Amino acid sequence: MAAAAGTDHERLAPHLLPAERVIWTGRPSLSRWLSPIDLWLVPFTLMWGAFAILWEASVLVLARGGGILFALWGVPFVLIGQYMIWGRFLVRRFRRRHTTYALTDRRVLVLSRRWRGGEQLQASFLSQMPAINLRRRSDGSGTIQFGSAPGVFGMSMWASLADAGWPVAGSLAPDVPVFFDIADVAAVYQQATDQRNAASLAHA
Repeated sequence: MAAAAGTDHERLAPHLLPAERVIWTGRPSLSRWLSPIDLWLVPFTLMWGAFAILWEASVLVLARGGGILFALWGVPFVLIGQYMIWGRFLVRRFRRRHTTYALTDRRVLVLSRRWRGGEQLQASFLSQMPAINLRRRSDGSGTIQFGSAPGVFGMSMWASLADAGWPVAGSLAPDVPVFFDIADVAAVYQQATDQRNAASLAHA
């Protein structure tokens, strides 16, 4: 754990403001394969995948002459269905493995690695944050959304879809940082609330 923390601090160091102090760092859990939004996604993706496979199989059986064009037309839908059924979980795990969360005395930071190299930083100042939303599980883990955004299950829908590995959802997500599936979420939430109150007073 100490080595991991050291690595997180090293990754974060180039992105900190002068005199900015890190209060907490963490990473999303790798042990949770399903999220609340998967209650909707799993049935949908299974139906999509089954329909695409049945369509493709029927076209291949009936293909005669020009029917091969219909067979080729169905291939992308089969591939998309396979990605949505199981491929997105591998993408989700990769993203989570390379994502670092941080709470400082001024901001919340989400630092993630891009597929094609380089890093992407999402940051928001605590003093400008209208709300901090918490979703806590019985085991003490949970998710924190920093700011207000249209949501499903109390969290930003597009951010949740992006975390679930949904294609292009990340580009549609509002600029609201979310700490997904972190341990001891209530303690982090309290720290964030305290820091936001202190930051707001400092700017009053």
